[in-house]
Amino acid sequence: MPNSRDFIRDYPDDNLECRYPAHSWAMPFVARETYDGRRVVVVQFSCRCGANRVDVLDRNGERISSHINYPPGYVVKGRGRIDRARFRAERVRRLEAGK
Repeated sequence: MPNSRDFIRDYPDDNLECRYPAHSWAMPFVARETYDGRRVVVVQFSCRCGANRVDVLDRNGERISSHINYPPGYVVKGRGRIDRARFRAERVRRLEAGK
């Protein structure tokens, strides 16, 4: 298994851009649904990296539920915790290299 430095160097550009500065959520899709027996608004966002965010809001706009479904390869599993600073440093390295 490659070490975390090699892993980050091979990490896809779109995924890296979403780790720093942040996801770039597209215009959301909105639907009215029933959740736990009450009427809610479900707002779904998609990102360039393939992640999808789903927010469930009550009629007052309070968030009832929120989760993000990440694309394969985005979540780092089996490598322990990789500090976010490592992803930021790699993003900056690529920016400086003109990549």
